[in-house]
Amino acid sequence: MNKMKTWANFMKNESQRNVLLQVKKDLNDDIDEQIYQLEHIKQESINKPKSWFSRKIADLRSLYFNYQQKANEEKATGQAGIFTKIASAILNCIDWLMEKLQNIL
Repeated sequence: MNKMKTWANFMKNESQRNVLLQVKKDLNDDIDEQIYQLEHIKQESINKPKSWFSRKIADLRSLYFNYQQKANEEKATGQAGIFTKIASAILNCIDWLMEKLQNIL
């Protein structure tokens, strides 16, 4: 009887582990997609006017604050690190665009 409980607990823990691994994979895919989109913005920025840079910076700031808010909400569950990584990548892109905008001026 005791072995059956142990096996049932193992299977329960195994299924929970599989679910957690899938969630982690999905979140990592989300990070990769966000970073790809940020790199695409950098490549797209060649020969763009000042207004284009201003719009992208404003859009990215909004996105950055959304991810910071998600990170603050997820601190209790331990998933905040993923959202802060995305927010950090967005912030790096904003800094890069700001630098390019200043060079245009």
